[in-house]
Amino acid sequence: MGGVPLILEELTYDFSGDPTYLQYARAKEHEIYDFVISEMEAIKDQLPTSGTQTRATWGAALALEARAALYAGSIAKYGTNTPQVS
Repeated sequence: MGGVPLILEELTYDFSGDPTYLQYARAKEHEIYDFVISEMEAIKDQLPTSGTQTRATWGAALALEARAALYAGSIAKYGTNTPQVS
């Protein structure tokens, strides 16, 4: 499907009737994969390692990071529509 808008700041609607300032262009697909992988690298050591009452664990962050890396690697090797993913 390609990239999605990568929004790294809070968006607040001012009720003026014109939402065009809230519209962002799509980021490139490799930027999305890089963002997900870097975020999981940053937070995985701060999460609990055992299954507690929390929903996010070290293993879940590691699994998400691995899945994003596998998708990016697969597209980089076999995808012809997204040559910029590496």
